[in-house]
Amino acid sequence: MTFIWITYRIWLIAAPAPSVDKPPVFGWFYWISYAAVGLLLAVLLVYLRFRWTVKGSVSLLRARLSSAISREEKKRFEEPNTLYLSRDPAERERFVKLANEYEGKIREALKR
Repeated sequence: MTFIWITYRIWLIAAPAPSVDKPPVFGWFYWISYAAVGLLLAVLLVYLRFRWTVKGSVSLLRARLSSAISREEKKRFEEPNTLYLSRDPAERERFVKLANEYEGKIREALKR
C-alpha cells in the first residue's frame, strides 16, 4: 500500500495540473480502487513467492534424482517400458524386479 501511495504522489508531482473541466476523482471509488490494487499486489507477491519456492524444490529434487541414477542404470531401467505389457511370466517377474529396484533407488535419492 505504501508503494502504491508513493507512486501516486510521484505521479501527482510529475503529471500536469488537472483542468477545470475534469474534477479530480476522490471519494469512495478512489479508496476502494486504492485498496483493491494493494490487495491484488499482495496476492501477486504470495503467488510469486509460492512459485519460486516450488521451483527451487523441484530443481533440488531433479538434481538429487539425476545424481542417484547413472546413465547406465537409466538405460537398464528403460527396459521395464517394454516389459510392462508382456504376458510371459518370466518377463513379468523381471519387470517387477526392475521396477522394485528402480523405486528403491528413487526412495534413496529422496531421503537425502
